[in-house]
Amino acid sequence: MQNSYVLVTGASSGIGKQCAIQLSQNYNLILCARREDKLIETKNMCKNPNNHLIFPYDLSDVDNLEETLIEFIKSKNITVEKYLHSAGTIGMLSLKLVTSDFILNCLKINLISAHLITKVLASKKHNEKALNNVVFISSNIVMGGGKALVYTVLPSPA
Repeated sequence: MQNSYVLVTGASSGIGKQCAIQLSQNYNLILCARREDKLIETKNMCKNPNNHLIFPYDLSDVDNLEETLIEFIKSKNITVEKYLHSAGTIGMLSLKLVTSDFILNCLKINLISAHLITKVLASKKHNEKALNNVVFISSNIVMGGGKALVYTVLPSPA
């Protein structure tokens, strides 16, 4: 389908960027991350850069995420068939410096945004029930610890 896309969050760096570059060999992409300049860099590294869209968005803004994503999909007249959530944040603080805001920010980016995006993309009303694949990725940092607390939240395995 010409108007069918794969949404990749965290596409400006690391795992998300490398996944986007690989996926661009076979799919049209929506590249999502906070920094538009970094998304443009990723887009230019992809095969057929003109086939890909940029969706600059700070996933910690979960209050406006659904509405903004719905508007983006409608304004571009596209559907999203696949979704790769690679966006994530990790913070290392000593326990005495951890605040609820710190924990909530990690949850918003790593977990809540992933589920809200999936909700929108699974919707017949907003995405024609086109979604057929969802992948949530994290780095191997979650397998080890450090001298400070590491807060990373991952979705439960399906």
